[in-house]
Amino acid sequence: MLWLAGPVMAEPLLLITIGDSITRGVRPDVKPEETFPALVQKALIQQGIFIEIINAGIGGDTVDALKKLQAGVIAKKPHFVTLMYGTNDSYVARGQTESRNSLTKYEAALRTLIAALTKANIVPVVMTSPPWAEGAPPDGLKQHPNIRLLPYVTVCRTVAREMQVPLVDHFAHWTAATEKGVKLKDWTSDFCHPNPRGHQELAAVLLQTLAPLAKSLSAQGSQTD
Repeated sequence: MLWLAGPVMAEPLLLITIGDSITRGVRPDVKPEETFPALVQKALIQQGIFIEIINAGIGGDTVDALKKLQAGVIAKKPHFVTLMYGTNDSYVARGQTESRNSLTKYEAALRTLIAALTKANIVPVVMTSPPWAEGAPPDGLKQHPNIRLLPYVTVCRTVAREMQVPLVDHFAHWTAATEKGVKLKDWTSDFCHPNPRGHQELAAVLLQTLAPLAKSLSAQGSQTD
């Protein structure tokens, strides 16, 4: 049994992270405990917040996740759900001329996911995907993948603002780092997927938004126990 200092809820807070392989995290050079969901859970527990985090990221997934949402997420009754989609949705594969999901379809699906979570009294935390690193292989249009990704990031920001849900802007954080001289290839395994260093950055930015939310909800729960 885990003992923490100070009053805590009888049951832990539950956060489920959904998204693609960037959320799933585990790769030959990334251990489960090095992924951003694991790092966030460890950090929050160290801050005295009784929380469990379930990493439900699926490699290759897109924002078309509504069918899996009820059984895989909502039925578990989490307090929070992070959503990070866009890398696969926006990508133009070799031999193709269009993104896997159109920008219009991406926006509609993202709004549907957020609405479904909100209706279930779950706090959605929307996250932009981190950018591809410099030197990433060109996509099917023979251009850098960020050219297609950026409009999806813009839509993600707009949807979060209009639906009044928390936004964690990894794309902005990573972009700002490049302006300070950081080479994003040093934060990734393959110009796209974060390595342990990249996951540390994802965790740090997520904690800025999630920690205050979790502390507030944890305090409310301890008062009602």
